[in-house]
Amino acid sequence: MSLWASRLGDIQFNVISGTPQTFRRTKSHLHHAGIDQVVLLQQLTGKAFYTQDGRDVMLGPGNVACYDSARPVQKIFASNSSVLAIQIPKTLMLNAVGPTERYTVRELSQNTEVGRLMVSFLRDLPPVLSKVSGAQAEQLSQCAVGLIMATLAEPASVKLEHSDWERSTLGLQARQAIHARFRDARLAPDTIAAQLNISVRYLQKLFRTAHTTPSEYIWECRLESSRKELETPHLASLSIHDIALRNGFSELGHFGRRFRERYGVSPRQYRSMRQKQAAATPVPHLFLPH
Repeated sequence: MSLWASRLGDIQFNVISGTPQTFRRTKSHLHHAGIDQVVLLQQLTGKAFYTQDGRDVMLGPGNVACYDSARPVQKIFASNSSVLAIQIPKTLMLNAVGPTERYTVRELSQNTEVGRLMVSFLRDLPPVLSKVSGAQAEQLSQCAVGLIMATLAEPASVKLEHSDWERSTLGLQARQAIHARFRDARLAPDTIAAQLNISVRYLQKLFRTAHTTPSEYIWECRLESSRKELETPHLASLSIHDIALRNGFSELGHFGRRFRERYGVSPRQYRSMRQKQAAATPVPHLFLPH
């Protein structure tokens, strides 16, 4: 099996090629994976069958369907096949077109102008994404998701409100912008608002639906990155102050207070605790053949 992949923010694009085979994602797999996405599939070559929620769909070249990664699914490559799989956060889909049960494992119609446009756009997208700049790729990604939403709105029997889709898209872009720049100590809500060409007030409204604020989201990204770096062995030589600075904190005292409020211990205590836990973990013996 071969794979081409490109990730743009929260959207993952994959082209999967393989020989005849069967994949099953069971309840046990779901429990361990913890993935919550809607996966849109466009068959590029060959033939494949998908089963979910008691429904089956067969896809040939050009056909499009989707499934919910949070529920059991079976995928069968009936011949040598390749498929474009686009992984979209489920929350984004729920906000735009409602419960996934309305449209999963149903072939999406190509009998509408939007459906035909989506199919041709997605078919030509993978080679283009690998050649254009990051900003251009991001714009193409948003176009793809917009076309998918518009196509899904019909079988889902919902009216796609432009304002809802716009808010969901802008919210996604705002989070992506923060993830890309949270290490900059000068990053603030007005910087993100200017980048998205929206007001700070509207930016705050985007985050209000998630019960947070742009400022708190920035601090949360900085804290979580700091926590991970404090327990990373190859960064053990960095001081607490260094960890704070490289994650956007300009004052050690502020970092310490924020960290303790979030995790219940100081950064130094957390690092020491994780180092002791790692040292207490037995290392498996490797028996090499003579």
